[in-house]
Amino acid sequence: MTMTTQRVSYLYDPMDSAYDAEAVLAHSRELGQVPVVDPHGRRATRSVSQLPKIFQPLGKAVLCPAKKERYKERTMAERVNSRLKDEFGGRSVRVGGPQKAIALTVDQIQKQLN
Repeated sequence: MTMTTQRVSYLYDPMDSAYDAEAVLAHSRELGQVPVVDPHGRRATRSVSQLPKIFQPLGKAVLCPAKKERYKERTMAERVNSRLKDEFGGRSVRVGGPQKAIALTVDQIQKQLN
């Protein structure tokens, strides 16, 4: 996050559930971004304590509709990266520049025409 913020100006910081930790979210906010994180299921699966309840248990966190739409952009980018790796040899072939995007675009157009 810190390196990206130094290079690019952006507002939203979409992350997967592995980054659903208060320290990570706080750092994102300190950098001036709005963290958009898929809530991790562990928040709702805490074991029952035998100690008296001081704090209310946390329920399953849910993204608001606006953040859900922004998170979809992250998953869309992940799908593109996955196709590049799986279908275009992205795991073994190292190609820089726009060639990857061109190959993927041509393939997508061909699929729509068929």
